[in-house]
Amino acid sequence: DVLLCYLVLQHLPRRATVMRYLAEFARVLAPHGEAFVQLPVLQNTASARVWRALGSAFAPLTGLLGPTRRREFRGFRLTRRELDDGLARAGLHIVASANGPDAPYRFSDDLFLRLTR
Repeated sequence: DVLLCYLVLQHLPRRATVMRYLAEFARVLAPHGEAFVQLPVLQNTASARVWRALGSAFAPLTGLLGPTRRREFRGFRLTRRELDDGLARAGLHIVASANGPDAPYRFSDDLFLRLTR
């Protein structure tokens, strides 16, 4: 009936993994249930896209610097378009959304979603 996902999706290492989680949310959610999901979303700026591209390119090397530099610790930020596409493919609909005041990730906004199937 209710699914709550807070401080999880930002730790997933790849876009495809985040998308699989969204599909799983839709699969387990009751027909009239609601999901409450928080995730940081990459800002729609050139700086943000360059930051993500560089991070993705150098992730294998930075993982050698220790566990907190590994891809699994740093996670992956979706763009708003990627998020909207993933929600649509999963069959989830946004009922309400809000931006959080203090996303802790560079070039990202914290997004809180209330979703239904």
